[in-house]
Amino acid sequence: MYILRLINIFPILFLGTLAYGGTVDEAQRLLNKIGYNAGTVDGIYGSKPKSALVSFYSDKSQKF
Repeated sequence: MYILRLINIFPILFLGTLAYGGTVDEAQRLLNKIGYNAGTVDGIYGSKPKSALVSFYSDKSQKF
């Protein structure tokens, strides 16, 4: 019974991860391109992409 539940849940988790990963990849790529160190483009939202986003938003809010 437990294995059946796991088999039913696995595709949902896997597909959700793929959809989210593409968004992080693109954010990392763009942040690196404009000079914010978001680390290696790997689709993982870790400390470097988070720090790069915080810096980006902080810089942009000061310019308005």
